[in-house]
Amino acid sequence: MEILKATGQRFLAAAGPYSNHQIAESSEENFPEVASRLHEQVAVPSTGLRFMVDTSPMKKILGISFRPLQDSVIETVSSVLEVIFALSRTMFIKF
Repeated sequence: MEILKATGQRFLAAAGPYSNHQIAESSEENFPEVASRLHEQVAVPSTGLRFMVDTSPMKKILGISFRPLQDSVIETVSSVLEVIFALSRTMFIKF
């Protein structure tokens, strides 16, 4: 499907501003059993600096929206844990 209003335009595909700190916080909050395994550099305190982007043209013209960050983190960490546990059963990996 082609959208005529999108012709000649470029769109930034981003859900919005977020930081590694926010991802680590969400992981710790939703998966406390793995919080101690987060790398120190990921779990550093927030610097307060953010890179702001305007994705409203993408939403308005293309009709694309994204899942909230927390939902994405929960689904990603859940998937990674499933793979780790499956591998640990077949390859004797200690987790």
